[in-house]
Amino acid sequence: MNLTLANTIFKSWEKGEQTGNYEEFKKHLSTEFIQFSHPLLGKFQGKKALEQLLKLIEEREVVSNNLTFSNIKITYGDNHVVFQFDSKGMVQNNSFSYKGFNSISFEFKVNKLIGFQEYFGYVNPNWFK
Repeated sequence: MNLTLANTIFKSWEKGEQTGNYEEFKKHLSTEFIQFSHPLLGKFQGKKALEQLLKLIEEREVVSNNLTFSNIKITYGDNHVVFQFDSKGMVQNNSFSYKGFNSISFEFKVNKLIGFQEYFGYVNPNWFK
């Protein structure tokens, strides 16, 4: 597993979450992308997976979450890297302050991202009213 590459991709995701600029992140997506999951959107496989990830990114390019990451921990295997971290910022179109813990799992094939799964801990029920 290329941890340097994984860290670069993670940092490019963080940049997108902070600023709405995901251009660097998108360069790492494989045309063979197969899996995307998000706690609020669900789990997707195959072509639909990439479509849903790109749809999420497109929305956040318009209104970013202004999130920053800290306390990053990394676990990895042959073709997976999991980042556990704290995040804080504004979510839901800058309507709610967020401070929580997250995990993002990347899956790789030939140094390209083919899977992205996101999980987060505390969720404020008011975000969904």
